[in-house]
Amino acid sequence: MRKILLSLILIGVLAGANLSYAGTVTAGPQSVALTASQGESMTLSLSTNSLTIPLGAAAGTYSSPITANVAWNIASGHVGTLTVGAWFSSASAALNGGTGGNLPSSSFTLQATINGATLAPTVCNQPTIAAVSSVAGATCIPAANAVVLSNLTTASQGTLTDTYALAYTGALAPPATYTGTFYIDYVIQ
Repeated sequence: MRKILLSLILIGVLAGANLSYAGTVTAGPQSVALTASQGESMTLSLSTNSLTIPLGAAAGTYSSPITANVAWNIASGHVGTLTVGAWFSSASAALNGGTGGNLPSSSFTLQATINGATLAPTVCNQPTIAAVSSVAGATCIPAANAVVLSNLTTASQGTLTDTYALAYTGALAPPATYTGTFYIDYVIQ
């Protein structure tokens, strides 16, 4: 009987020891390959999409300014220039007045501050700017002033805030409501 009692105690001790043992079990770490990509970008926002240009007695008075905010995030490998263009859709009919006729782009002058430099007022009859899709004879920024920044050959981020205002400097226009489109664009090559 003593042997049975001792056997039961030994079984109980061994069973209790096994029950109280709590080992760690792990599945093992697994790896996850990560990739993140940021593409190049450039944005342009204008302070207005509508502008009134003074005519008649107010001719020669500049319109309210258009503020252009441009931002970029580019990779390396570009030619390295930021070029701006501002133009009308037509040299002969920058603004169309229906029965009042057309006002040519050469009847308008642009006053602009680009990258902190105020340009001399420029008649909007300049030739096309190669980097920008401007219209020949309806461009308002001389090619000499079109390159805003250079040395953008390495990856870079940046912003600019520029202003543009237009004045009608042509002959007295016939009574009519004249409409047309003016474009502003920035290009990094």
